[in-house]
Amino acid sequence: METFYHKKTAHGDFLSSSEGSKYHLIESYINSTPLKVVVSTASFYSYINREDAIKLELKSHPLLIVSHDSCNNHLGIAYICLAHVEILGVQQQVLLRVTSYEKLNMFGNEIRHIFDLKIHAKCFTIKENPQLYKKDYQTFERLLKQNGLTRSDLIPIKDLVTI
Repeated sequence: METFYHKKTAHGDFLSSSEGSKYHLIESYINSTPLKVVVSTASFYSYINREDAIKLELKSHPLLIVSHDSCNNHLGIAYICLAHVEILGVQQQVLLRVTSYEKLNMFGNEIRHIFDLKIHAKCFTIKENPQLYKKDYQTFERLLKQNGLTRSDLIPIKDLVTI
């Protein structure tokens, strides 16, 4: 006998979007602070600009940097930090890349997977009761351990060198 589970979804409207666009602006909360973020299919990772990362009091460390391709096709470097991201009342822990090169805050394809976010013509839906996503938290903890760091070693983004 097969059992089918009804997948409850929450519906949200885009703040800005155009037909067939790769970019859709949505309202989210990062560390309990409202922030408008672009959902993009152009990247797997999620980025936040340095200015907003400072306002959100995000923390990282000089050992927690990665390279990335910016929207302007420049090779850049970004700090990695862990943040609480909330969309339509559903909260998950997500790795964000803090960069000085990007002016937009952007959720990549990973966010679509984490929240089971589906983009429709004029709105979007997310899974109302997703399982707690642990991969980014575990990855962050592993990065700390590999670099001999603890949470108390993390430094506010405002105190880190601009890269």
